[in-house]
Amino acid sequence: MKLKRHVSTLTAIAALGCIMAVTPAIADGHKKGGEKFKQADANGDGILSKAEMKVQQEKRLDKMFSEADVNNDGNLSKEELHAHREKKRAHKAQK
Repeated sequence: MKLKRHVSTLTAIAALGCIMAVTPAIADGHKKGGEKFKQADANGDGILSKAEMKVQQEKRLDKMFSEADVNNDGNLSKEELHAHREKKRAHKAQK
């Protein structure tokens, strides 16, 4: 049950990260945000659909999961999840 909650948390973080990565930069007109928006906007209509956001969310979740799953068994242990979280915190603190 706890692992399900952690995976749900990772999913939510990935979705929020995707939105946060694209939205503020677009609003501010930053070049990097514009590039990310174009990548997410698969059909090029200038807006992001829920389906397009889900694709980006899946990509981020897959990346995060593969980074956290250090023994490549397709599962995340509490230890792997904790280590991944700490690694991200340390990286963020260095910025």
